[in-house]
Amino acid sequence: MSFAFRAGFALVLLVASPAGADPIPAAVVQQQLRELLAGLGATDGAANLSVTQDGDRDRIALPIPITQTGSVVATVRQTGAGLWAIEDVHIPSPATFSLPSSASATNPGTLAVAIGKQSVVGTVDTSFATKSSIDVAYDDLGVGLVTAELRQVQHTARVAARIDLMPRPDGRLDFEETGEATALAVASRQTGKPAVQYTIEHVRSAQHVGSIDPARVGPLIVASLRLKGLGIAALKEMSDRAPAPGFDKPAALRIAQDFLAAIDDVATDAKVEQTLDAIRFDVGGQAGTLDHAAIGMTVDAPGGILGLAFDIAADGLHLPNAPPEAAAYMLRHLRLRPSLGGVGGADLLRLADLALKDGGDGATLAPAVAALFAHGGIRLGLDGLSVDLGALKLVGDGALTLSQPTPLGLVGEGHVTADGFDALIAQAQASPAEQTALPALILARGLGRQEAGKLAWDLDYRAGVLTVNGTPIPLSQTRAAPAPEHESGR
Repeated sequence: MSFAFRAGFALVLLVASPAGADPIPAAVVQQQLRELLAGLGATDGAANLSVTQDGDRDRIALPIPITQTGSVVATVRQTGAGLWAIEDVHIPSPATFSLPSSASATNPGTLAVAIGKQSVVGTVDTSFATKSSIDVAYDDLGVGLVTAELRQVQHTARVAARIDLMPRPDGRLDFEETGEATALAVASRQTGKPAVQYTIEHVRSAQHVGSIDPARVGPLIVASLRLKGLGIAALKEMSDRAPAPGFDKPAALRIAQDFLAAIDDVATDAKVEQTLDAIRFDVGGQAGTLDHAAIGMTVDAPGGILGLAFDIAADGLHLPNAPPEAAAYMLRHLRLRPSLGGVGGADLLRLADLALKDGGDGATLAPAVAALFAHGGIRLGLDGLSVDLGALKLVGDGALTLSQPTPLGLVGEGHVTADGFDALIAQAQASPAEQTALPALILARGLGRQEAGKLAWDLDYRAGVLTVNGTPIPLSQTRAAPAPEHESGR
């Protein structure tokens, strides 16, 4: 429901408020919202949206494409110049939505929603001078999806979220959203595939977008919707020098270029985190549990240099029906943080823009490609690796740096330690099915060194040679000149 939270929040935020403390007539609010929806391409919504005045309150009604009569109705009240109190945003329940049709589906299906109890309240400053906040809660939320190939039912005991939009001294905005869901249950069956069921006792999420330029949000929404309207197939046609008959390649390229222009400098950083506790699942009769899982993503661009990192974690996988040999390698713990850095954001956008304009001509793109490596090289990192598989415990980190778009530009370093490696070899020796892995395990054991009672490997790669604890292992016949100083470190 995270999208619904943000969509409802944006709807009320975009009620533009003129200067002055006098209440805005309902007709003016209606016209502003209709113009907003029309600008986003929602012409039907713009025509059907209505605003009526009830004392000092406005009721904003937006009909939605459902098989029963109903509208999303927001009740708001102006409390000052540009200040609004949100008293309620009500979704009709139960409601059945007709899914959009497509060329491949004459009967695409329906989506049914039922909400036992719903609450949406908050305060909004449309001038962005003060903090805006919304609290959303849905109890006993049920969602059913039916298509020709899929039947899926989902129920959540409670979904709640808090959304804040905070002004910054430079006129930009910070967006924060925190949410949680309890007792999530999903049952799904797709034609030709095993039935899937899972439950999650508790889900927590947090999102942050920093330093948003409010003037660029509207153009980005429009550009995103237009790009989405092209469809995935359009990407191939745009890159094809002989697109399919009837495909308007120049128009599609303009839409893609407009999106690149709109996304530039719309915000400076973003972070998303989600954790799941007490997961139970059954896939085609194979049941299991997972005590905890988490995933996160961070994007920033200090000094204009992009950084992207993922945080992945899992603990306590249990598969009661797994054979004994598989149980010996059951995942007990996993942590890792892969990352990508060293790419100039402006350089990346320029390369994408040139590729769209010139159809990927190599000679034209070569200088733009070279610019991607002009900030010390593109860096791929793996930090905080920690894995427990049965008796084996691995811990490590490492990084690869690519200083030019050829294998000669690749250098890397890493450090890995292992506890329980001898027990792993003993397990492989006792299992006929694992005999093929023994030579590699014995080789790794021989290359290792002792470090605090564990096996350790120092890894270094450059010029086609992997060096493990000082022992070179040639992986390529190619040799390169010594790497510059900035490439030798992680």
